[in-house]
Amino acid sequence: MHSNGFHRQTSWFAMVIALPATVTFVGLVGCGSEFGASVSGKVTLDGKTITPGLVTFAPEDPTAIPSVGDLDSSGNFILTTSKKDGIRPGKYRASVQAFEPPDIPPGQRSYTPSEPLVPMKYMQVTTSGLEFTVESGSNTINIELTSD
Repeated sequence: MHSNGFHRQTSWFAMVIALPATVTFVGLVGCGSEFGASVSGKVTLDGKTITPGLVTFAPEDPTAIPSVGDLDSSGNFILTTSKKDGIRPGKYRASVQAFEPPDIPPGQRSYTPSEPLVPMKYMQVTTSGLEFTVESGSNTINIELTSD
């Protein structure tokens, strides 16, 4: 009888220790997707929202896949990699591509280039000067652009 009571205490003790550890582990695995991190933010030019557009984060490793995010109507973005939410932690160079939407009737095509909404230097990762470090977990990176 004594060993039965001891066994129950041991089981109870093991559950009390194991449950929080399991919850913590599951919580950590869920942070930042399968890539280990997530990035969201907002893009502005001289303090004004930029939209529509695309944000690109190019990793230092030229063979690695870049992450991208569409700018919503408020200038916010969430980065995805290979169409999956998230990004790998590390150092990145970024670009912002944004053009004035063409003013044409539905179903028509425009053959004139749209006007850029940001200075041309920001449209390429090699000239933008935008560099960011993505940490594990959730990251908020606001990109504040300035006119030339």
